[in-house]
Amino acid sequence: MAIGSTQSVPVLAGTPPTFAVPNASEQVEVGNILIVKNGSASSINVTLVTPGTLGTGDAYPDKVIAVAAGAERWIPLLSDYQQAGGLATVNFSATAGISAAVINRV
Repeated sequence: MAIGSTQSVPVLAGTPPTFAVPNASEQVEVGNILIVKNGSASSINVTLVTPGTLGTGDAYPDKVIAVAAGAERWIPLLSDYQQAGGLATVNFSATAGISAAVINRV
């Protein structure tokens, strides 16, 4: 199951975002916030792929964010990660016990 489309939250009714199990690799809209909940017994890594290369020809380093077991992280999807079509590639080291949602920045 994929994360799905960007959700508009918060809303006045206090409706929470809808979470889903992410694929190992997702394409999400830049400028939004990725919420990752780790319900597993182990830490996982969420990798934001940085496109392009330095002047030396070396690749820009990807951003790796650890999400501890039982923890939740809110990750801004900065324009630094933008690829074709205004999307960012997000990779998950594991998906069992993981849920995620993408929400609009308010």
